[in-house]
Amino acid sequence: MEQYLLLYSGRHLDALCIRWVNGPENKGNCRVEAILGSTNLDEHQNSTSRMVYSDSNPLTLDLARTFIAQNSQLLGSNINDCVGLYLRAQNQEINFAEAVRVKSK
Repeated sequence: MEQYLLLYSGRHLDALCIRWVNGPENKGNCRVEAILGSTNLDEHQNSTSRMVYSDSNPLTLDLARTFIAQNSQLLGSNINDCVGLYLRAQNQEINFAEAVRVKSK
């Protein structure tokens, strides 16, 4: 089962990195940026600017979804739903079966 490391932004790790979902019908939706747990972090870090990922315990998709739901304030107030993960190193999107409701509409 694939696992993921979530990307953080901010000097004090106070926000998850997000990527907006394109299209007017998706206004307010995002994906959390992540990498595969199996990604070679040194190679990835050398090919990009230095980034801070969640600790060394990769999350399954279900656990990542649960983490986001329990920490939705890390996404900010302009977001309605988190619909999945964006894998930065693979340039690939992984959709949740059901979006995480970040704030009531």
